[in-house]
Amino acid sequence: MAKIQIKNIEASKVVNDNNSGEYDIMNDVHYVCKSCSLITDFLKKGCDVMQLANGDVVVTEVKAVTFHYSWSEKKEKLVRVYGGSKSKKSKDLEEDFEDDLELEMA
Repeated sequence: MAKIQIKNIEASKVVNDNNSGEYDIMNDVHYVCKSCSLITDFLKKGCDVMQLANGDVVVTEVKAVTFHYSWSEKKEKLVRVYGGSKSKKSKDLEEDFEDDLELEMA
């Protein structure tokens, strides 16, 4: 039985089982180690992960944004309750929501 030292295998010599000579990323030990680590980290964070046949890894992160509104009797409309600083994105979302709300009330 011959011993194969994995660290001596070059990535360019890894080929498919069908001997077509094409590079198969899934047989590359270095790729598998790095991608497993990356995928595991993102799965722990609750992200959706998709690994494509060509070796690309696609990560989808959904960020929950919570807005808290309270009714103002003086202004007769819903007013955002401030609990912290607003990012530019949350300001834009808030303005869109308030515009939609005003249209519905009219």
